[in-house]
Amino acid sequence: VLTGILVLGMKLSARVTSVVVAIKVTVVLVVIIAGAFFITADNYDPFIPDSQPVPAGDSLDSPLIQLMFGWAPANFGVMGIFTAASVVFFAFIGFDIVATAAEETRNPQRDMPRGILGSLFICTVLYVLVSLVVTGMQHYSELSVDAPLADAFKATGHPWFAGFISFGAAVGLTTVCMILL
Repeated sequence: VLTGILVLGMKLSARVTSVVVAIKVTVVLVVIIAGAFFITADNYDPFIPDSQPVPAGDSLDSPLIQLMFGWAPANFGVMGIFTAASVVFFAFIGFDIVATAAEETRNPQRDMPRGILGSLFICTVLYVLVSLVVTGMQHYSELSVDAPLADAFKATGHPWFAGFISFGAAVGLTTVCMILL
């Protein structure tokens, strides 16, 4: 279906992408706004939990940062924040796709940096807000790994939001496939 949409033309695929992006942004905003009503301040204590070391790998099984600098990753704590940031970094891959629209802009030298930096800023703010809301809804030690957003809403007794979030996740994966195609 996605290949068919792409074959039918740029205008159709742009419209489909716009609709899907609107759905994804709506889901994220629903998580932020609806979740804000279910925040419990006690869930933020401790805001930065004590560091818990992760068993270090040896030779080629160890992380690159450990091989280069001798720093073993950690869960939680300040060093755990840096470990998580290195993982979250990969969520930002794909912003180079904005550059493929360069020939569609009137003034690419001005519009491309604005588009890339603007979308990075907006997505970073949304990531931070979602993280703050979800960890406020459910204590970090109780968050699931498989579906933390949906499960946080289920834990607060709102399964309808969980279904809506799961729908948004499925739609989001569809756009990733379409963009890669």
